[in-house]
Amino acid sequence: MNDKEIRSLANQLKLSYGSIKQMPEPFQLVFCNPSEELEHSLERFGASNWFIQWRRGAVSVAKHFSPEELVYLSPDSPNVLEQMDPTKIYVIGGIVDKSRKKGASLNAATEAGITTVRLPIQEHFTERLDHILNVNTVVDVLINFRELGDWPRALDIALPQRKRSNIGRKAIRRRQKQQMLQTTCAETQSKGSACNVKQHLPNFNSTEPPESELSPIEDLSLWLDRD
Repeated sequence: MNDKEIRSLANQLKLSYGSIKQMPEPFQLVFCNPSEELEHSLERFGASNWFIQWRRGAVSVAKHFSPEELVYLSPDSPNVLEQMDPTKIYVIGGIVDKSRKKGASLNAATEAGITTVRLPIQEHFTERLDHILNVNTVVDVLINFRELGDWPRALDIALPQRKRSNIGRKAIRRRQKQQMLQTTCAETQSKGSACNVKQHLPNFNSTEPPESELSPIEDLSLWLDRD
């Protein structure tokens, strides 16, 4: 992650900690494998004085805890989180990546022998939401469900309205460009020239960015430990 992304992640972790502190019975929070840059960024918020655990020095979450007690939250998991098990440790990958490779967190967890689940976003909203969420948003959803026991309400409170749109701002711009190209192509064809729109358009059905834009998963993860 670059400096801007590290600062963004640090801010998300600060917001997560703030939300957890307000719980009547707070989750136990563990930060694992933070980079020096992230720790330095977190110090702007006084993180060394937070009531959290730090786990450093391992390349995998499974090196800190037994894989059997871990549950990794991945948006690509085929398993839906229905209830929170107080005997489990819930893992949230800490990465800010605008060009996320599909399945990266799922593959990493599977290789480590860790059970994966995803938030039940698709099951509780008729419109398709963007299920790639900030760390603090995921934490807020889990807090809301812990306190309310109701997924629709937990999601409705935590998710920003823009996350409920089936078409994000970038997608809107791409489709506007598509419409412009189609209009230009129609005008070209009306003049008797051939035009192949597909040669000029991005693949709107693709969920993965080009290889040159992919970023690796960072080693930092955030745990919502057992009560």
